[in-house]
Formats: sequence, structure tokens, C-alpha cells
Amino acid sequence: MVAKNTATTETTAIAKSSFMLPAPAQRKIDAKTFVERMKGFKINLPRIIFPSGKGITFTIPQDDGQGKSAEILKAVIIDQYPVRAFWREKYSGKGVPPDCTSDDLINGHGDPMGSGQICAQKCENCPNNAWGSDTDQNGKPTEGKACKELHPMFLLFEGEEIPYQLTIPPGSLKNAGDFLSQRILMKGLLPEEIVAEVGTAPAQSKNGTDYRKATFKKVEELDAETFATVQKLREEFMPLTRSAMILNDDYNIENGFQPVNVTPGTGAATPEDPINHMDLREDQTPETM
Repeated sequence: MVAKNTATTETTAIAKSSFMLPAPAQRKIDAKTFVERMKGFKINLPRIIFPSGKGITFTIPQDDGQGKSAEILKAVIIDQYPVRAFWREKYSGKGVPPDCTSDDLINGHGDPMGSGQICAQKCENCPNNAWGSDTDQNGKPTEGKACKELHPMFLLFEGEEIPYQLTIPPGSLKNAGDFLSQRILMKGLLPEEIVAEVGTAPAQSKNGTDYRKATFKKVEELDAETFATVQKLREEFMPLTRSAMILNDDYNIENGFQPVNVTPGTGAATPEDPINHMDLREDQTPETM
């Protein structure tokens, strides 16, 4: 008689995650309630400011209005997606929405030419999506595109109930894409299934201008219970994250241009910072596109 193999099957269960979220019964507010109580108002999720120039810290909004500085953001990325955004007057001040946007990088919607009429057109045929269509704040042509490719990410911090928006600028898109594809998706994971660290590293443009490039690191995988909570939060907040607006602050920060009336210490560039038109992704040049 052949004896049965009673060896214990190796388990792949994830140990209890150190990343803690409020239990459903302890949550003070959910996305549905949030939207209901904000009826009639424009909803903006809290926005984290990306460091500019030689700055090394993100600025996280706080209740006191001053903002908290952090070199590393440790959070779960509950949502992320690419967008295109174009401003006719991108240096007109802070908090200005784009004149034309695309949430699929294919179809644009807005009034990019200032005609006073909202229209839809293909991004591939738009002159603002052509290399060399951009200008600096002095009106001089640059090699970049007037329409910018950006990547908003929505970060859920430990102990928080509402995600924060961090917009990844053009010069950091390759790092973001490599992290999501090679470190997450190719490993059979979802972005919202892990705790990530987002930081920055020094970089320099072709003309010698200093700027910061986003870096990404996987910290740990979430256990099944925490992951289920995150998935529920992601589903609840998707209507808000997918309708979040990109503002000119998100792009001007990388340019090293200081928008009008920026509060000191918010992470915006200082007047001494050189203008930095990091419009190209690391893996893109006008010649290779």
C-alpha cells in the first residue's frame, strides 16, 4: 500500500501588513457622504506639491494651511492614470485649469485656440501636441510640446480616509512607468496591493538646469484584509479620482517657475531658480517620436 504524502503544502499567504487603515466601523466619512455634503461645491482632493529646482521635499497640505514637508511619501497608490493638459497662458498664476484636456491621450476636449467654442479633436492632429510647439515664459520656442503629458497618482496614507493627489510631471514618467510595469504588474500584483515609497533624486536637464525626478520603491505587500479595505476605498473614490482636475501648478512646479501669490514653503520654485522646461520624458526626444 502506497503511503499518502502528508507533507504540508507551502503557503504563500502574506503576513499581517504593518500598514494600518481605519476599520470600516471606525471611519468617520466615506466617499458617498463626502460627495453628498459637498453638493454645489467644486471638489478638489488634497494636492501634494512636487519639489522643484533644488528642493528635495514634497509639501503635504495640513489643516493649518502651512503644509508639511516630507522627503519620502509612504502610501498605497489607489488610482493613477495619464492625462494631457494644455494652457494658452500657463504662467498666468496658480490654480488655473487647462484650456484643453485628454484623459486617454487620444481625444482632446476644450478650447485650445481661444475661439470661445468647446470642441473635440484628435490629439495626434493637434498643433499643440507637436514637438517644438512650446515656449518659455519669455516667449522663446523650446523643443517640448505645448500640451503636457502628466500622470496624477492618488495616495492613501496610513491612518487616512481620503486620498491625496500627486501629479507626476513629464520628466518623471519613465520612472513611474518602469515601477508600475516591472516592479508591480509583471509580478502579478496591482498598484493598490502594495505599499510604495515615492521620493525624488537629483537630475539635470540638457542645458544644465537642476530638477528633481520621482523615484519609486516597493515597501511591502498588503495582507488580504487590508487589501480588501483598500479595494473598497478605491471603488468609493474612483468617481472623484477620475474627475480630478489638473491645474497649472502641477506643471509650473517642474518648470521652476513661481506662480503668482505662492505661499513660501509650499515647494514652489524661488525666483532665483532657473527656468526648467523638462517637457520630454526620459525615453522620448523629438527625433525618436
